[in-house]
Amino acid sequence: MKASILELQEEYNHYVDIHNIQRNRQRPNVMARFAFMVAARELYTTLEIARVTGKDHATVIHATKSHEMNLRFDSSYMKLFNESCTIIEKLRGSEVGTEKWQLTKHNALLQQRLDELREEMLELRTEVRNKDRLIKEMKHEYELSD
Repeated sequence: MKASILELQEEYNHYVDIHNIQRNRQRPNVMARFAFMVAARELYTTLEIARVTGKDHATVIHATKSHEMNLRFDSSYMKLFNESCTIIEKLRGSEVGTEKWQLTKHNALLQQRLDELREEMLELRTEVRNKDRLIKEMKHEYELSD
């Protein structure tokens, strides 16, 4: 049985406090709200989510339509969405999510992991270049000493 709207409101308020989400239109605040809205969409209606977040149902629909692009191009959104999914899973209780929801959640986790691996790969490339540069310098010094 899914949690009540009051419980959703409590979780959203806690989420807002943790991430210091302001009631303005700055991108980080909008992305944080959108991530929560899309995650909550699995269990709650657009009107219920709108009431909880202090927005209207059209904003929730817009958040849902923007979700794929946000996931693809904004790594901070991805992390917020994964955190929001965890919150919604907790609120879900014993209800089983739809297959589409499970795939969406899994896709977001995979995207986050892919971004982390890309960052790690860039760091390793930089390290390899630095080591190559050092080896060339050492070879040059060795040749000069002969």
